[in-house]
Amino acid sequence: SAYVLYLDVDRFGIIEEIGGAVAADRVIRMLSELLRSQMGDEYAVARLAGDQFCVVVSPGSADYVAQAAQTLIGCVQPLRLLPASRPLDVSISIGISATGGEIRSAGELIEQARDACREAQRHGGGTVRFFKTSTPRRRILDDAWLLSELSHALKDNTLTLFAQPIARISHGGAGRAVEVVRHEILLRNRDAQGGILPAGLFLPVAERYGLSVRIDRWVVREALRAIAGSSTEVGRGGLFTINLSGHSIGDEEFLAYVVEQFEVSGLAPARVCFELTETAAISDIEAAQRFMRTLREIGCHFALDDFGSGHASYLNLRDLPVDLLKIDGLLIREVLVDPVSRAIVRSVHDIARVMGIRTVAEYVESSAMSEMLSEIGVDYQQGFWIGSPVPLKDVLR
Repeated sequence: SAYVLYLDVDRFGIIEEIGGAVAADRVIRMLSELLRSQMGDEYAVARLAGDQFCVVVSPGSADYVAQAAQTLIGCVQPLRLLPASRPLDVSISIGISATGGEIRSAGELIEQARDACREAQRHGGGTVRFFKTSTPRRRILDDAWLLSELSHALKDNTLTLFAQPIARISHGGAGRAVEVVRHEILLRNRDAQGGILPAGLFLPVAERYGLSVRIDRWVVREALRAIAGSSTEVGRGGLFTINLSGHSIGDEEFLAYVVEQFEVSGLAPARVCFELTETAAISDIEAAQRFMRTLREIGCHFALDDFGSGHASYLNLRDLPVDLLKIDGLLIREVLVDPVSRAIVRSVHDIARVMGIRTVAEYVESSAMSEMLSEIGVDYQQGFWIGSPVPLKDVLR
């Protein structure tokens, strides 16, 4: 028989949240090298997406692939980000499927292995599971679990707000000078054990099942209330950015709700910049323009996030009244090693400057990256090298 092994890094989103792009890249590289060393050239190995890998073992036996999978799991090592830092635990889960029965395609074989991998992760991770015909479709159950968690979080008010600094960086002989110009507000959720779940784990589910507008309402209400209620220097005069989903942009009731929350909180609208992704903005550009025009009239600002990831970006930029342009993180991550990405970042900044728009580089993870972006002329920088997200209440304290 032929077997498919589907490998996935457990809690990869949390690893990325703690250690940033550098940690994520090191984990993926470690897993790639592990697969090459353990599986050799005898079997087909492919990276499917992100932190997911696939191995095809043919011919093979159930005992052999189970032993090979356990060996792979045992070889994964903790990741030490810095020489003196505490090691970051890393583990993988592996799902296995086999030919036979009613398999109709290679894609179905991979899907079955993925379902088995999800089953392994739901039981704590760091283990192996064979696909069984009785195994439920994990995505449906995972979505149902996340929806239940989100519904309870909204009901019990257990969602929490974090904030990450956006800064102007100057490099000179005396080192770097960091001037924080604003903070981006980020949403987190706490699981049953009190751990922090990053938004990337649950917001896609909220988008798919119509909870995003409700979540955006919560974020706007709680953020404005917290900022307005702070008597610190940041609370009295700091600038903040708040992310909004595409569904909220086209919702007239949500627009009225935002205006109402500024009135209720007493916070000056000029201190808030709403972030829209380029993809969300152009999906209904007329609705986006109406939304932005209405809030700009009361003083709000707007940023276009992930710029460069969509289509016909420059034409879209001309039609949207934005104050900040956040350059797509995939371009920023490659700015040191890829001349094309570097040229695109430079081009985006030059066009923005002509239009009077400030630029922001996200995912800044090293001094070398920061210096390159400063040389290009990017106005502001954001990332773990600049400052990690911390609870909003700590920023306002």
